[in-house]
Amino acid sequence: MIDPRREAVLILKRDGQFEDKTSEVTAYRTGEDRTTVTFRGGRSYPYGTDKVRILRDPSVTALDADARVEVDGVVWSSAREILTFRPPEPRRGAGFATRCGERTGSAATRPSG
Repeated sequence: MIDPRREAVLILKRDGQFEDKTSEVTAYRTGEDRTTVTFRGGRSYPYGTDKVRILRDPSVTALDADARVEVDGVVWSSAREILTFRPPEPRRGAGFATRCGERTGSAATRPSG
């Protein structure tokens, strides 16, 4: 199960907006060109790395008693803190080409550490 206080899993919708699917995700596995996401019920789906964002290490902001949080036009009066996730680290791409121009494309690497 994904701990929503430590990570957020966002998946790109057809309309081009990312949607928070953290509460539905039980696991994920990242690879060079795919991220496989497993949802409640056990079904796993591979997504291109450009279609999944894994956000980590949020900072926590405590709210005082007078603060109000609004989400999509709805006030959440019970909110006591806000978690702000840092953006995902960009994947570094390196172009490549085969001999005689047979194929061209790109490869991605992750920073170590």
